[in-house]
Amino acid sequence: MRKRGTRGATIIETITAAGIGVLAIGTSIAVFTEGMGSWTRGQLRVEAETQSRQLARVISDRVREAMEVTIDANGQGLTYRVPARDVNGIFTVPLQWDGVVRRVYHTDGTVFLQEGASTRAIGRNVILTDPGQTGSPSYQLFTPGGPGFVRRLAVKIVTRQQDANGRTYLGRKREWIALRNAPL
Repeated sequence: MRKRGTRGATIIETITAAGIGVLAIGTSIAVFTEGMGSWTRGQLRVEAETQSRQLARVISDRVREAMEVTIDANGQGLTYRVPARDVNGIFTVPLQWDGVVRRVYHTDGTVFLQEGASTRAIGRNVILTDPGQTGSPSYQLFTPGGPGFVRRLAVKIVTRQQDANGRTYLGRKREWIALRNAPL
């Protein structure tokens, strides 16, 4: 009886196995890369949406307490007056302005909040036109809710994030603000 020896793989089998391995690794890398790109795009969308929502909330929280609001003619800024408070933080009655000039305005993609001598940026990457439409009119950040004395106003914030390939992701938020202390 003759003993059968173990036989190794042929060169063709080895080349085939290596090819399948390279194909599997290449496919895995492509899937991983696409997944990372998708995650990045999703993250940029979330950032743009969050940024616009947070900015609208900050503006709303500040302006809602106002007793008087004046919106700039171009709709890119507003000046507002807040009533004075007593030592306990309660509005004085009758309502009287506290004497501090307050303003929210847009300049070069940034929204600023000015309270007296202090000015700080409260939002960045704010755009005024839709990048998908050529010749589109500028957005107005602030629009009054009706003619005459402003008792309510709309805030429209559009923010933009861009990825490394130049793709743009927008976040949009529109909110109506009713002034709590506006005289009737």
